[in-house]
Amino acid sequence: GARHPESSERSGKGQKNMLNETKTVRACCPYCGEQITLVADCSVDHQVYVEDCEVCCKPISIEATADEEGAVILSLMDENAI
Repeated sequence: GARHPESSERSGKGQKNMLNETKTVRACCPYCGEQITLVADCSVDHQVYVEDCEVCCKPISIEATADEEGAVILSLMDENAI
């Protein structure tokens, strides 16, 4: 019989039913101190990224860590302090 190239790929797909889960988290800007809303990607255990404050527009370095229960721990830093 003819081999279909996609048939070998199918076995690896569908193993992870987890979609890219996101959580909305409230935090305080390290520059202006205002409360801001961040969207954290829970499908990644650990990530570091930069996002601008929605109030003062300064770049915030964000370290996000997700634990086994899916809770997200955020660490916000003044990007100039790194």
